[in-house]
Amino acid sequence: MNFCPPHSVIVDEAAFVTDAFFTQFLKPLMAVKRRNFALITTPPPKQGFFSDFITAVQKANTKFGDSFWTVHNHSLICSECLENGTGARCLHHLHFVPPWKSVLRFESLLRVTPARQRQSYAIEVLGVVDDREAGYLNERDVQRLFDKDRTPAPLGCDRLWVAMDPGSHSCSWLGLTALVGDVETGQVVVVGVANVSVDRADIKCVQKVIETFLAKVRRVPGLDSPVLCPIIETNSSEVVARTYLNSFHKFPPVHMPFTEEIFDSQITPHVGVVTTQEVKLSALTTTQTILSENAIRIASNCVNTDGTCFRPNALSESIGETLETLQEQLVRFKDNEDGTVSGKGGGQQDDCGMSCLLAIYWRRSVLSAQR
Repeated sequence: MNFCPPHSVIVDEAAFVTDAFFTQFLKPLMAVKRRNFALITTPPPKQGFFSDFITAVQKANTKFGDSFWTVHNHSLICSECLENGTGARCLHHLHFVPPWKSVLRFESLLRVTPARQRQSYAIEVLGVVDDREAGYLNERDVQRLFDKDRTPAPLGCDRLWVAMDPGSHSCSWLGLTALVGDVETGQVVVVGVANVSVDRADIKCVQKVIETFLAKVRRVPGLDSPVLCPIIETNSSEVVARTYLNSFHKFPPVHMPFTEEIFDSQITPHVGVVTTQEVKLSALTTTQTILSENAIRIASNCVNTDGTCFRPNALSESIGETLETLQEQLVRFKDNEDGTVSGKGGGQQDDCGMSCLLAIYWRRSVLSAQR
């Protein structure tokens, strides 16, 4: 059978295909020259791969003058009326109503829609962008952190905190975050982040990532001598976590703060920490507190690592790209329908964001317990 490549591709409800289908099937089709591509959808969930895609398009258009994609929102309620709470009476976008639909039927449907369902009606019928899935961390506070002017990592730090959210299965990611405390300002300073795919990687590969990351952090001026405090999540396997801990011990001095003398729960003594829903909520609360108090910043000489340290053909990633991933993951943490809290969903990962939350929370917990 002969196959004729399409000149045009139209995808309906594009925001609700799987992330894998979008990335592995649709994106390669976009690379063919002179092919028209249209992605049509009702407003996507706020935390999801398609919303991230739209945000990336808007950033590229603004920053680089890119015109490969354009974004059009045909909401039947204008932004001014939506903000003023008069959306039900808005007449400014009636020219967007297609000829096969009836404005009178919109009104009739709205009158018989219960109040609790009107937000869904506005999204599905009127095209209002969904903002119901706001995460635990305030987006403006997170944005302020990443927009803030950056200065080098402070000198004279006594401890270096490195948290690790390890990959737990073959298609997972490894997240790492390194923090120090600025003794002059009292701020928490992010000095290293990593978000590395551990797809088909063995333990030795993961150890290589850890050791490459720690070597880069130790080379940051002023961070060669502070005591290294490992924060390793042990949920998947205590045995594997002990193996990872061996990599930390290659960068002395090292101190393990998680002992039975200090903590009586939520730890694996002398190895690491256990992440429960209670810990996640506490970590999110602690992080939101220091964000709102402007008590955290990112060092200008912050470092990262990527998969090239164990897989030469892996894509390299700049520190700017890793920090962008961290920002996207932090704002995605929310309540799931099953009652859990995470930044995952729609094919998205949260390991880099989770490592940051663990670093912030357990650093404060250890310091509080030792006072």
